[in-house]
Amino acid sequence: MTPMDANDRDVDLEPTFKRFPQDRAMLALLIRTNAVVRIMCEEHAMATTALDHFEQAPDAERRPEVAEYRALKAELEVELETVIQDARQLRLPGEPGRK
Repeated sequence: MTPMDANDRDVDLEPTFKRFPQDRAMLALLIRTNAVVRIMCEEHAMATTALDHFEQAPDAERRPEVAEYRALKAELEVELETVIQDARQLRLPGEPGRK
């Protein structure tokens, strides 16, 4: 068992892939090769799922969880966008997806 396997929480990462559809392949590669990025993506996916749940509640406008998860999700999206931008910068000219 590799360290990545030991930390695998079987989190559905689809909410994160949906947020960054144009960078799906890049994120998939980063998730496989960088445990920190994988954790960030897992946290984003879980925050998105939790936010969706709390926003569906009849008292959503009064629930502090809504604001907390919105802030967490936004913070993670900024961090993930930075990681994606940095990874794009490292790609060599002529690689697939590189202009």
